[in-house]
Amino acid sequence: MQSKRLLLSAGNINKAYHHPLKSGRRLLTALLKPKTPGSIKVLTKVSLKIYEGESIGILGRNGAGKTTLLSILGGIIKADSGSVDRFCKISTLLGVSSGLNPKLTGRENAYMFCGMQGLNQSSINGIISDIQGFADLGEYFDMPLRTYSSGMVSRLGFSAAIHTDADLIIVDETLSVGDAVFRLKCYDKINSLKKQGKTFLLVSHSQNLVSNFCDRGIVLDQGKIACDSDTLTATNVYKEIRVAAEANLPLSGVKIREKHTQPKGVKKAILKKFSLEEVSENYILKCIFIANEDINTPSFSLGIRSHEGIIVSVFHLNRAGMQLPSLHKGDKLPLELQIKRNLLPGAYFLNATAYETINDVTIPLCTYQNVIRLDVKGESQYSGIVDLGMVLSFQNKA
Repeated sequence: MQSKRLLLSAGNINKAYHHPLKSGRRLLTALLKPKTPGSIKVLTKVSLKIYEGESIGILGRNGAGKTTLLSILGGIIKADSGSVDRFCKISTLLGVSSGLNPKLTGRENAYMFCGMQGLNQSSINGIISDIQGFADLGEYFDMPLRTYSSGMVSRLGFSAAIHTDADLIIVDETLSVGDAVFRLKCYDKINSLKKQGKTFLLVSHSQNLVSNFCDRGIVLDQGKIACDSDTLTATNVYKEIRVAAEANLPLSGVKIREKHTQPKGVKKAILKKFSLEEVSENYILKCIFIANEDINTPSFSLGIRSHEGIIVSVFHLNRAGMQLPSLHKGDKLPLELQIKRNLLPGAYFLNATAYETINDVTIPLCTYQNVIRLDVKGESQYSGIVDLGMVLSFQNKA
């Protein structure tokens, strides 16, 4: 079996930013080079390798260091220490308007962007019509960028990035901007380029986007790699980190829980005795909400995801207009949720979270990932995730 070509290797990347200094202090620092207090560590000992044909999604909360990492990998900024070895042509699009000039037209910006990616004038002349056609900006293509909406800037930047014939394409949050029709067009293009063997490195807050278009997920947390694995595992870790942060829990020791045991650091409530039964045309999920302290406004949610990590559906008790009774310390509240049996054959995982609502703020108390695995057997005339009961009718030709 032939091994895939290594495109990029990064080892022990460290990066810190210093607080802004007054002009006098900046001069003193430049002359004497003292250690500047108050520096913020953005990345700490980050190492990774990217191979040809991979599609990698990077997940992380705001401030986790995602954009900084991509900037270093793309050669836009330098790391304080560590190494980055690049063995391919890279196209980097960071942010909606990164590297674009608002005073220049869309056409001029396309030439400038492609030039920055290493293309010469003749090569750009050969692809400029393709860039213009994919961006679909009409007459705005020859108007200054300052007249564009953020969605239009996104169209231009993404179109230029994917037409540079790079081996590795790095995109940061650009796909979250713009209208739905253009996003679908971008997704189709990504799939097409993936089939051609192109490699993608995408940053997104959308777990579904990463699950749909990536075969590997990297989770950054406080400047360190918390997970580098398949997308299902990565999205699980990302959710754990978000829930722990929202509940103001310590992040150390947070791991994927395959069994319904009490999460570390959580004492106010737990969920126990999960079960799933098939009853007629429904699944019946049962569990017990146990209060370890008084909880005035308890709440509950359940999420179902495919084996690829794609969210199928999430039930939020608050959005359903329901309210659980107040619980006192030691109370046990049995919960029972009815779910229609219209999932198509495949493997699915159920995730559950207990909350407390205080005014308009919902605070997670405990969360359980992959608490139940649901294997739907059989064959179907449909493909996808859910059976929508589609029926075709037609009339014979006259």
